[in-house]
Amino acid sequence: VMDEAAIAERPYRDYLQAPLQPLADNLEANTYETFERDPVKYARYEEAVKKFLGDRTSAVVVVAGAGRGPLVAAVLRAASDRCNVKVHAVEKNANAIVTLRHRASTEDAWRGRVEVHQSDMRRWAPPCPIDCVVSELLGSFGDNELSPECLEPVERWTSTSIPQNYESFLQPISCARLWFDARRANTGLPAGPPAVGACIGAPPPDRGLETPFVVKLHNFAPLSAVQPAFRFDHPASEKSLERYCALEFPVAVDCTVHGLAGYFESELYDGVMISINPATFSTGMFSWFPLFLPFSRPVFVAAGSSLVVRLWRRREGDRVWYEWAVVGPDVLPVHNPGGRSCAMRL
Repeated sequence: VMDEAAIAERPYRDYLQAPLQPLADNLEANTYETFERDPVKYARYEEAVKKFLGDRTSAVVVVAGAGRGPLVAAVLRAASDRCNVKVHAVEKNANAIVTLRHRASTEDAWRGRVEVHQSDMRRWAPPCPIDCVVSELLGSFGDNELSPECLEPVERWTSTSIPQNYESFLQPISCARLWFDARRANTGLPAGPPAVGACIGAPPPDRGLETPFVVKLHNFAPLSAVQPAFRFDHPASEKSLERYCALEFPVAVDCTVHGLAGYFESELYDGVMISINPATFSTGMFSWFPLFLPFSRPVFVAAGSSLVVRLWRRREGDRVWYEWAVVGPDVLPVHNPGGRSCAMRL
């Protein structure tokens, strides 16, 4: 008998999907409905908020990107009758706002405790001092749904954020099916104009091989241990939201590498974690599948040698994108230079 997570994941095994862009696009009702069924994520958020509230008798909490209200409900459950909590639910999606306002006026637990605001969180100003900001803006690679850019202007409201930090991880994998599917995809995400002054040319014919995909990995071979890539803290510990990492993955057997699998783990608050990193996976959680960064061609790596890669997170204007490169044992051209094939839109 399959559990709820297995049932939710089964149709998506080894099926490439374009990552969501909830900042640029409004999510559909069925997308909200799928995420809201996750039995682990909101329980962990509730635990994190409960830890934050501690012995407080009152608190003002902003839920930034409230969707249809599961995080608001988690905050209210965490407060229970112990703490007089006021929640400001901020959401830009007009359809989700209808649900939030209905819940705020009809549900006993919400009535008088939740105030709904239709606004982009980056442009909203709180009406009073804020104790904590709670958000669920994470993507499969941690930052790929632009959580850093969303929370950057929000941090001036308060020094406490849930999540407190998130870190992305990479791992080389072998999976010919995913590579061929990526090569056939060709569409990727809306790329828009390349970076100003970047002499990088038009997207290649096999544009899908420069596009990150979300996929429930199933029939694949991990070829080396997972290694950390990028980290973001809130409040921010660095001014720049761009990142770079250089990683070397030792390989024990002869193998062909088709790309990199990406994961994340996040500390919500004071040791309360959520993770899709295989080493620390939150069992039963299905809100996120791994990211897949394909290579422009498969790379053979001999036993006892290493795959050496570089990864950049770049930002210019209203676009954020990843560039990645293999520099050993073979050298491949930089993938997605200037965001020519795939970019995330602010």
